[in-house]
Amino acid sequence: MDLVKISNILNALVQLHPTLKYYHCGIHSKVNQSGIPNNFDPLNSVGVQYPFLLFPYPVIDAAKELTTQKQTNNLTLELDFYDTMFYNNDSTNNTRTELEIMRDLDVIANDILTAFQTAAKVEVSANKCNWLGIQGPIKYEYIPFAHNNRLACIRCIFAVAFSVPCSTFTPNFSLLPVDTPVPVLDYDYEDLAHKTDSP
Repeated sequence: MDLVKISNILNALVQLHPTLKYYHCGIHSKVNQSGIPNNFDPLNSVGVQYPFLLFPYPVIDAAKELTTQKQTNNLTLELDFYDTMFYNNDSTNNTRTELEIMRDLDVIANDILTAFQTAAKVEVSANKCNWLGIQGPIKYEYIPFAHNNRLACIRCIFAVAFSVPCSTFTPNFSLLPVDTPVPVLDYDYEDLAHKTDSP
């Protein structure tokens, strides 16, 4: 399991969901971008459609535990579920109240998180790894007027853990050029002006 596979699972779930219309993995500012060329809009001719799932890069609380037998990855993921407030994708009026919009997004979020847990377990097991699943509670943030005054958002933040086989990389220092010092010396190897080891 890796970030690409996590994103692809979410992408597939959005394609299969009866309500969600669009998926993207990227930064938050993509929400207000007029179009994102991807498998939902290959020619960038339609633009972002709602409801929309954004998977921001998981840059918070990422940790790896390494041993000689296995590697355990711990990631804190954020999923942002967006929908329009008071209008539809074709710009016609939508009469749902803010509370009804949030309720509908909540149902979508629960669908995707439940399906993600199952789909990720199948993917990881197929690759002989151990899916430890969503860890602890899922934090929900309800954000009306998100990014602009015509979008609503439910932000879900949760931790996942999974183990993968250890790295098979074994460095052979004898393959280095003769004038390359064997690690580890006191000076920076990238410092080309420093040719000798410090005392």
